[in-house]
Amino acid sequence: MGSPMLYLASKAIISAILIAAASEVAKRYPGFGALIASLPVVSVLGMIWLWHDRPDATNMAAHAQATFWFVLPSLPMFLLIPDLLRHGVGFWPALAAGCGLIKPRDAGYFRFHAEEARLVVTRCERGQKTGSDCQAAAQAVAELDAAAPRQAPAKGGRWVEHDRQQ
Repeated sequence: MGSPMLYLASKAIISAILIAAASEVAKRYPGFGALIASLPVVSVLGMIWLWHDRPDATNMAAHAQATFWFVLPSLPMFLLIPDLLRHGVGFWPALAAGCGLIKPRDAGYFRFHAEEARLVVTRCERGQKTGSDCQAAAQAVAELDAAAPRQAPAKGGRWVEHDRQQ
């Protein structure tokens, strides 16, 4: 597409049509609407748009893996919202409470995803990324580096750290 604005508008229209379709189907068939909504359409579209804008395998792999790890903490939201609605809580407060369960990545997340943490730190150092991810990843990398195994004492009796990948 020629114009960046036309491309952006096309992405928004295609995404909106899919969301509207799921909503319309759900009016008549709630179960089928939920099935459509649960498909990773948004994730797949996001990956297509991202790849079109920046065809970088490392970036896409990090994005896909992060998406997986963000889906897991969002799952309890889908249990809390219906429970609150069934107990008379209004839709908006129930939705807000469900969304409140979702936790952003923190140092604990990055401790279990060391490679991604190091990638985030590198991007932050280059100015390609900012925000709380930079702080959480840097904290996790520092903790991982501090906990790195050490070799047995060398002949001189001093401890020598293992070489770590940079």
